[in-house]
Amino acid sequence: MKVLAYVMAFVLVLGVMGGMAAAQDEVVLTVSGPDWAPNWALRDIAADFTPVAEEIFGYPVRLEFDFFPWGVYYERLMTALVAGEPVYDLFISDSQWLGDLAVNGYIYYLNPILEEDPELQEIMDSMHPVLLSAYGSYPDGSQHYWGFPAVADTKVMHARYDLLSHPEEREAFYEQYGWELPMEYEDFVDLTWYDFVDVLEFFTRDAGETLAGEVLESPFYGGAFQYSRDYDFLAMGFFPHVYGMGGDIWDRQTKRVQNVLNSDLNVEAFEFYIGLLDYQPPAAVNYDLDDVNEAMAAGLVAFSINWCVIAEMLYDPEQSVVADGLMTVLPPNHIDTDDELNRTFNIGGQPIVIGSATENIDEVIEFIKWWYLPENAIRFAEAGGLGCVEEVVYSEEFIEMKPYHRAYADTLDWQLDFWKEPPFFEMLTLFQETMHEAVLGQREPREALDHVARAHTNILVRWGYLAE
Repeated sequence: MKVLAYVMAFVLVLGVMGGMAAAQDEVVLTVSGPDWAPNWALRDIAADFTPVAEEIFGYPVRLEFDFFPWGVYYERLMTALVAGEPVYDLFISDSQWLGDLAVNGYIYYLNPILEEDPELQEIMDSMHPVLLSAYGSYPDGSQHYWGFPAVADTKVMHARYDLLSHPEEREAFYEQYGWELPMEYEDFVDLTWYDFVDVLEFFTRDAGETLAGEVLESPFYGGAFQYSRDYDFLAMGFFPHVYGMGGDIWDRQTKRVQNVLNSDLNVEAFEFYIGLLDYQPPAAVNYDLDDVNEAMAAGLVAFSINWCVIAEMLYDPEQSVVADGLMTVLPPNHIDTDDELNRTFNIGGQPIVIGSATENIDEVIEFIKWWYLPENAIRFAEAGGLGCVEEVVYSEEFIEMKPYHRAYADTLDWQLDFWKEPPFFEMLTLFQETMHEAVLGQREPREALDHVARAHTNILVRWGYLAE
């Protein structure tokens, strides 16, 4: 098995890399990651590690951060890792990159470190099991660990409570559709996408129509979701409809793609997702996560589905005109092939990994231990981050801290990850480019899925995951 070879290699590496810092004025740990809110919080809190490190080592340890936009982060990070400079002691990795990073020797294999450090093992054992598997393991679901859960994330739905609770809107909806407009958190627990389409349609209005008693000066839309061809935005928007209906993007045991990704069920799922564009702003065909947030914050839509970890700005009156009228709930369910409600989504979030080229392993380990102290977990959550430690996630303090924490905690058991193997980025790029052509009407959904299934099969054959 390939992973055993990498394990043995890393055991040998650990024998020669101790990172023993001699007496010195200062150690600087260089950290890379995507340029977005949760990593800004990490940067700000990490500044307090410097005096703590000085007490431990007798010299200060300072962290410097090198951030890049999400759309280019993978390429910038891999360029640095291949070139060997700059050397990143720590970096944020998307969970799907773990296979590529592990196989190519760019990150530390953690098991030998965990076996020798009970305190570090205790930290890993405290993690929510879904997050530990997604952000730590490679091969996926194994007991081989390469990353620490860091920036946890799931998708939640933001809803305009001020509109849902408006008496005139509620009465009009009931008259038109014959059922009550959902309004409270509990109303969304069993809501299906098929019923939710009624809600999206109801709130999609032209300029000159009335909304909550006021005449609209510009069009208003039911929702905002992600369709951009950049990075993984379209995939992350579409895959939950695949999972929810009972399908999958490949056979997770055999890696077979043909007749799985391009199944009749997945064609139906993609046609459904494209159909939701009828209730979104015209620009939604290119929406990424920031565009979705901006559409909601500008008061352009009634609902948005987006990553929970960037919800904070929607509740900030200085950034969001709907801050005082918002609620965060569970996204709708599909009805799957077993006739069960299913809201399985693709997990977001990232681990933090240790760069194998670091010469400061002792300082890195102490930072990791410090970062996962309960008081720092709470500080991170207060700054807009999300919990990874299971006890924290389900604590009353955490649930009540932010208006979106309840939905985050309630979604955790409904998460799947996608391709976690070394050819991930090649598979993703091909998927994004082809499927976005279908979003724009340049391909039929079935033809696009057939093309991707063939191409993914060829990629997996070339990498040795499938026989020719």
